[in-house]
Amino acid sequence: MGGASSITSQLYSVLDKYSKEDHSNDKHILDPILAAAPNRADCGNFSPQPIITIGKSQPNNLVAIIKAATLYVENLDDEYKTETITPQQHNQLSMILQMVILITSVMLSFNEFHPLFVEIANFGNAKAKLDKKIEDSEKNPDGKTKAAPKTTAKKEETKKSNKNNTKKPQTKKRKVKDSDDDEEEEEEEEDQEEQEEEEEEDDDETEEEEEEEEEEEEEEEEEEEEEEEEDSDEEEDEEEDEEEDEEEEDEEEEKTKKKGKTPPKKGSEKKIPPKKSDTKKVEKKPTPKAETKKNSQKGKGKEKEIEEIEGPPEMTKWLQLRTNFSILSRFNGAIMHLLFRNNFTKTDKNGYWDSIQPGDENKALTRYDLARAISGIVNIKKLSKPPAQLIKFYLSMLIFPSVPFIHSFLRLCKDFVNEFNTGVVTVYSSEMMKTLFGLMSDLCIKDPFFMRYFESLDPQECIKAFVGDPVQKKFLTQPTFGFSTPALTFVYMLCSKNHNFVKALAESPHYPKFIFDLASISQFTLEKSSFSFIHSIILDSLIFLVSVPNISSHLMSKVTEVYETNYKLQNQNVGLCVMELALNLKENDALIPSIACLFQAMAQNITDFGPNITSTILDLIKSLSSTDKKCEENKSVIGILTEGIVMNIMASSAMRVYSVQNSALFKQLIKKKKVKFHKSLFAINAFNDGAKKMLLKKGSKQINGAEAEKYLSQIDPKKLMAGYRKTFPPHNQEFSGEMKKMWINWVSVLVAKSYESELKEILQC
Repeated sequence: MGGASSITSQLYSVLDKYSKEDHSNDKHILDPILAAAPNRADCGNFSPQPIITIGKSQPNNLVAIIKAATLYVENLDDEYKTETITPQQHNQLSMILQMVILITSVMLSFNEFHPLFVEIANFGNAKAKLDKKIEDSEKNPDGKTKAAPKTTAKKEETKKSNKNNTKKPQTKKRKVKDSDDDEEEEEEEEDQEEQEEEEEEDDDETEEEEEEEEEEEEEEEEEEEEEEEEDSDEEEDEEEDEEEDEEEEDEEEEKTKKKGKTPPKKGSEKKIPPKKSDTKKVEKKPTPKAETKKNSQKGKGKEKEIEEIEGPPEMTKWLQLRTNFSILSRFNGAIMHLLFRNNFTKTDKNGYWDSIQPGDENKALTRYDLARAISGIVNIKKLSKPPAQLIKFYLSMLIFPSVPFIHSFLRLCKDFVNEFNTGVVTVYSSEMMKTLFGLMSDLCIKDPFFMRYFESLDPQECIKAFVGDPVQKKFLTQPTFGFSTPALTFVYMLCSKNHNFVKALAESPHYPKFIFDLASISQFTLEKSSFSFIHSIILDSLIFLVSVPNISSHLMSKVTEVYETNYKLQNQNVGLCVMELALNLKENDALIPSIACLFQAMAQNITDFGPNITSTILDLIKSLSSTDKKCEENKSVIGILTEGIVMNIMASSAMRVYSVQNSALFKQLIKKKKVKFHKSLFAINAFNDGAKKMLLKKGSKQINGAEAEKYLSQIDPKKLMAGYRKTFPPHNQEFSGEMKKMWINWVSVLVAKSYESELKEILQC
């Protein structure tokens, strides 16, 4: 330990030196830091205070360290394809990753450091030719590209574009931005940015505005002069393959023009476009002079809204394209490449993470460091102290290795299930899974292409990720296991995107335990922390899982393991227990639509819901019909519930009795026009009227439960409901709207857990 402390002291000494002297032009600024790299276990033991000190006294040194760290990781990516990585190099890489996260967190946490963050995050090298094309496209009054404020005229156009786009759905913007803001924060940022632009416009020369409005050609000449100035100030590390880049970008522009879109601006950050999205935001680097002037005045980065190409480029093109991106995006891209490099993290012939053997410990730890760093960078706002002013930035996610990540994730989940069933879960395994669950959930909202890969996954391999291989007693969804809650995002994505997984699970013997585990997690969470996003994701996952045909035997099977909760189940069958636990959430109005959808999806596969569940459903209908609050929404929910009743009348003689006994309620709903889905309600009334007539013919003057059920079980409800629809499709919930908003908040929780110690240090500064 003495040696480790000595090396850590050496690192502090280096940082202290950088707080007193300007080393921003030192090409070897990183060498003393690398030489002082502590053992991996001690890498995170230093506080952010030395970084803050450097930022206040020698801010340019922080930027220089980030740039040098980026070149260092890019060099590892370029030069170490198959070479053996030494333990010292693993330690150095670990420290570099953690230091970059720490520095960027500090930059975002304090307003005075925002100009530093802007320099590494919002601007990349520009190319004059593509800038000219963007300038031409911006003259289109309908264009939605938001340019960086090089001239006052361009600022005016940016302002107009902002106003035109302010009312657009926030979800589209969230997909392409750093993304971890909620909707309210986005609106706040946009308002602040527009206000700032207005202030800057007042300070700039009005003559340029008039020239832009009167003659577009004059504005073009001004722009060309600026571009020539920008070319003279480009960074020394620009790639020699500029012409190839321009040809590729020309092709991108032609594609976007064919689609009626605005071509991307040169030097912009590119991110995979969301589905059905027409406008994307990306970063742009202004001329150094303009950048210095703007940052010194406001200390706030500007965003760029431009069009994206559809689909990620080949990873091999990254070497050619990366000089077009910001420093932070380049750093992120390089560590993404290392994530599945055999000599760094050990992979099999398919490029997926392989099992770790004795002697591979450094590679296992590097996997964790790289995955954690990627998660930290794309969620850097969540790891920062909230500043007085907000800042926007955009990161490239276009080369993330989604396929090897998902397959490796499945493999690690399976191994993790085996581990915790044997009681030998290591700290590494638990921290690794915590990081991967957070990163996986994050990619689902930031990289739409990532979600598409779920569709093609082998359903049997997905099942093994939850039950283990060989099959274990406790699944990954075990309610008493600490990772069952983070695993819910994985469950939901598989259920919503991979229908073969749902079908295969329904045909397997693991299905009853799986869905009962999910319902039990809901009850555990309710008793521990009241209502939360967890309940929404559980209900919506269950809707997918019970919407498959021929699962009656599973739903009516006996529960084999009951978990200790304050609530005591009144049923013994899996399906009834799931519905019973779901109905415990009915006090939360926001969850009632999902509860109704779950009941409707289960109705055709349950032969008898029993008196408690059925009476609760009928009481819920009465409650919804007696209030005018959210009238239209209530109509829709009642309609879904009555659809379920119609289908259950076909399957259950018990429901026939309850329906006839409550015929007055259903007639009242028609008179008040409370139901949106009228066909289901008319079918119920047709059955009730016909059943009553048949009972009267039998001489029964009152509807006694036992007597009525015996008789009603013998009649054919199809005849009584002839001419009416008797089956309805399930109402599966889409990954949008409120679900997506809550998902973003949930990702914030997962990321915060992964960076709990660092976040605590930052907040204390």
